[in-house]
Amino acid sequence: MNRRFRALFTHALWTTLAAIMPATGTAQVEPGRVLDDFSTVVGWTAHPSDGTRLTIVSDSGDGADGRSMRLDFDFRGGGGYVIARKEIPISYPSNYEITFRVRAEAPNNNLEIKLVDRSGDNVWWVNKRDFAFPRRWITVTLKKRHISFAWGPLGGGELRESAAIEIAITAGTGGKGSVWIDDLMLTPLEPVTAYANTPVVRATPDGEASPATRALDGMRETSWRSRPAASPVRAGADPAILSVDFLQTRELGGLTIHWGPEDFATDYRVETSANGVTWTTAYEVRGGNGGRDFIALPETETRHIRLRLQRASRGRGYEVAEIDVQPLSWAASPNDFFATVAGDAPRGGYPKYLSGTQSYWTVIGVSGDAREAMINEEGMIETGKGGFSIEPFLYTGGKLVTWADASPTQSLERGALPIPSVQWATQPVALTITGFASGAPGASVLHARYRLENRASTRQPVTLYVAIRPFQVNPSWQFLNTSGGAARIDSLRFDGRAVVVNGDRRVVPLTPQGRFGGATFDQGNIVDFLRRGTLPAQSSVSDPVASASGALSWVLALAPGETRDVWVDVPLYRTTRSAPPRSATAAAAHGQRLLADAVREWSAELDQVGIDLPPDAGRVTMTIRSNLAWILINRDGPSIQPGSRSYERSWIRDGSLTSAALLRLGHAKEVREFIEWYAPYQFANGKVPCCVDHRGADPVPEHDSHGQL
Repeated sequence: MNRRFRALFTHALWTTLAAIMPATGTAQVEPGRVLDDFSTVVGWTAHPSDGTRLTIVSDSGDGADGRSMRLDFDFRGGGGYVIARKEIPISYPSNYEITFRVRAEAPNNNLEIKLVDRSGDNVWWVNKRDFAFPRRWITVTLKKRHISFAWGPLGGGELRESAAIEIAITAGTGGKGSVWIDDLMLTPLEPVTAYANTPVVRATPDGEASPATRALDGMRETSWRSRPAASPVRAGADPAILSVDFLQTRELGGLTIHWGPEDFATDYRVETSANGVTWTTAYEVRGGNGGRDFIALPETETRHIRLRLQRASRGRGYEVAEIDVQPLSWAASPNDFFATVAGDAPRGGYPKYLSGTQSYWTVIGVSGDAREAMINEEGMIETGKGGFSIEPFLYTGGKLVTWADASPTQSLERGALPIPSVQWATQPVALTITGFASGAPGASVLHARYRLENRASTRQPVTLYVAIRPFQVNPSWQFLNTSGGAARIDSLRFDGRAVVVNGDRRVVPLTPQGRFGGATFDQGNIVDFLRRGTLPAQSSVSDPVASASGALSWVLALAPGETRDVWVDVPLYRTTRSAPPRSATAAAAHGQRLLADAVREWSAELDQVGIDLPPDAGRVTMTIRSNLAWILINRDGPSIQPGSRSYERSWIRDGSLTSAALLRLGHAKEVREFIEWYAPYQFANGKVPCCVDHRGADPVPEHDSHGQL
């Protein structure tokens, strides 16, 4: 069926059905509108930024539905954007969705859909950052809730009318490629209303020990209990199904399942269905630990949902105290989800920022390297941009000591060197975490020293845990250029010498440790294991939701006043090899040599110019020297940058100001390198880009750029 005929047929079918269907009390929904079927590309115009190229052509679709629009783009080794624009006046109903089909042969970049009003000044958008362009056709659905005000003199408000649509690709990875767009439609939806229906809850096999409705009655004091199956399929298996019919399509973001204290499902599937006949697995748990299970189901719409329970903890059936159906916002992003999970845990079990509290941090690295670690004021160390962190815990006197119990304080080596330490003045054993880096740019290694001191008059047994966790130090509210908060850990594996993270990063315990244990998200938060003074039994785990965690342990006994050091290395590059594990004495000597070398090298680097101030202004001198160190660490080779995460790019404005400071502090070499690196990014027409990063020059104008260069 050709596309024009299909669109007319669909409209006629909707109109006929609306006329003959009896009134049911549900609001009648108008048929969808084809905004563009792309049988031609007439009306679409190309708007590439300086230094980029965009060509719009009409091309064959998927071989069945006619033609589509193909966008051929090339960022030409730089940054910027390309925009395809068409004037399409649209009046929006009270609720709607915009859909289009897309496929591509292109690297990941940002995909933006912009809706521009009649003035041309006010823009609403959806920005899909780091969009993985699919090789095969997929349908992208943009709900009304996904579209937000971007900029303009209106300052905000709901989108009611637009005059033009723009499809923009902005440089994330950069590069070049082709993107095909097809079947752009606006479809009215039923107004979003409260869910007034009482769900129907059923369980199988029949003859459950208590009514299934108790699992969704809003009271945790009541529960549904299954009757154990007469003939389990295998040892420990006790299959059962608990299903819910919402009686209408419902939007949800996930489930919180409250299990009974003893009889819970260790293995089960969460399935959804539009009709109660065809089911799709939305989530699967293997090795669950009972208690409360947090099931993230972002952007889910379903009428039916069910738990297919496959293995019981004791082989005696299941007890579900309550199932909480969570709203869309509950799992709108991994950070939203983990904020909820953290709010349910004791303080100290998750990073401070997940409770909405600021935790300050500083960078760790070598001068001019492209990669840096970070340490926050609690002693948690992030092992690379967007990457996992290592975090210390102490187990002593039968309880776990976390950052929340420690009242941490912070310091720099010799007051100004970029070798930060965090002190836990805990009793009877105190802990000091020190971080620094060594090696050449492109091959640097992060070193972490955990110094334990027995401040009691008696011998103290203590266990140091260093947890590997799927969280950054960079907090969850940071988003520019990189998203903070949650980090991916797909797998953990201890190979006898190091913990291999995600198959390509290594955490190396230089000091011989007791053991390592890891767990998936569904098996439990690693901190919950540590609170019991235990580790998970597995030394290798793979997590389908990419939120695995684990911990190394050192079991020590400290004499009164004794100090003991534990050393851990994390190469910042996959190809860099750290020193192998060694005896505690040899590890301490090796670490202390590296630390002494770092102190000597940084002292020489920062003392090239004398600063003579009154004695009571010593902190000013130290501040100048430490900020010089951060400038040198944040540099990526010749590129002077204001930061190593959200601001990991080089502005000519910032660079010129920073260069003035570097010249006064004896670092002319770095200034010359910066000028020689930045100047060739000037465009052929004389325009100086405001900033440059790994993608190349950004063409956005800042009108003082020319003068600053």
